[in-house]
Amino acid sequence: GYSPYHGGGFNSYFSEGQAKGNHYSNQQLVDQLCRIMDQYPDIPIIAAHQMYMNLDNMAALMDRYPQLYFDTTVGFFMRRDNTIYEEDRKIYYEFVMKYADRLLFGTDTDMRPDTVNFYQVEAFLCHLRFIHQLRLPHEQLQMLLYRNTERILGLPTSTGTRKHNSRP
Repeated sequence: GYSPYHGGGFNSYFSEGQAKGNHYSNQQLVDQLCRIMDQYPDIPIIAAHQMYMNLDNMAALMDRYPQLYFDTTVGFFMRRDNTIYEEDRKIYYEFVMKYADRLLFGTDTDMRPDTVNFYQVEAFLCHLRFIHQLRLPHEQLQMLLYRNTERILGLPTSTGTRKHNSRP
């Protein structure tokens, strides 16, 4: 089948539902979400795991739905000792710059003190490594890392700068 990372195939994460007779493709789930966003245009929607979409599909939805936000859990990932190709960096950089106010840093890593282990730290760093390699301007980096989340969730605004703990 189609890769869920390229928009529209059956996703392996849905295999439990498929075993029970639910056979929804990613596109069907996206279509259902669009109907909900059409019906409730004032409710912010945070799409986890980038909805397993490529950047073009994400951009099309964000252009259509101003209340839609994406987290970076799936596609913004770089293994240790890897470097992003410059042509790919430029594509992601332009995307993030255009939608900087609609993206949220995301990771599935559970960093609670009683659960953290080496694997979880490495997984978290893989997500952060990708963001660092984009070489975003300070303002857009802060939006992605925490300011957008504060704004969308109505959290108190952080004071001060985080420049030295969000840059190498």
